[in-house]
Amino acid sequence: MVSARCPPLYSANTQDSHIDGSLYEPYEHVNIRLWVPPQAMEAFVAWDLEREHGDLGLKSSARKPPQSALGESLLSSQESRPIQALVERIAANSYGNIGIARARLDLVHETESCEDLDARKEQLPAPIVALFDCGLERILAQPKQQREIALKAIAAAARYDDGEAIEDLLDQLRDFDISGIRSGEEIVEATKGWLVDIMVEGPQRLKLYNKNFLFYVEQRYHRTIHRSSI
Repeated sequence: MVSARCPPLYSANTQDSHIDGSLYEPYEHVNIRLWVPPQAMEAFVAWDLEREHGDLGLKSSARKPPQSALGESLLSSQESRPIQALVERIAANSYGNIGIARARLDLVHETESCEDLDARKEQLPAPIVALFDCGLERILAQPKQQREIALKAIAAAARYDDGEAIEDLLDQLRDFDISGIRSGEEIVEATKGWLVDIMVEGPQRLKLYNKNFLFYVEQRYHRTIHRSSI
């Protein structure tokens, strides 16, 4: 899925309602959100695994080399459906982002057995950690109050998979002498998109935008967020 909001085209030169055909779009760049549907993502993951590790029974269109050590280990595993489970796990944890999927696949390609794979199952790939580190620099660059709101709200919301109620977040932030906060919108603005509004029954909640980032916070990859824990 590709979504973009584009302004109308304007003529560079118009006279007497005549348009000379020289059109321009008055902006410097466009942000486009790309999202890969789950079925397509699983097909990509299957293709990439067989391209690297040989025929794994996934019936992809990849040119398959001789089976690697990992490929042989997966095929000889006593677990039920280990290869399909791996495909589904990588696809699910990519959240439609092809870059995250590739980073997770690169981590898999470094292993040589099911045991190695299992040991690294909960590890975040280095490119994802670097992505989160880089993104959080925008939060750290804010004025002190907005920075404190963001760090403490993220740390609080990370305690629960389904986030934290906005009213509870506001109360906790006020307990830390962060004054002047009137709404959840101010928290969302300070967190620069790392917390998102979710529609559930009961009080409105904010949660971390995906489980990769939740794991990043829980496992203390970012010390500043950990020190801000409420």
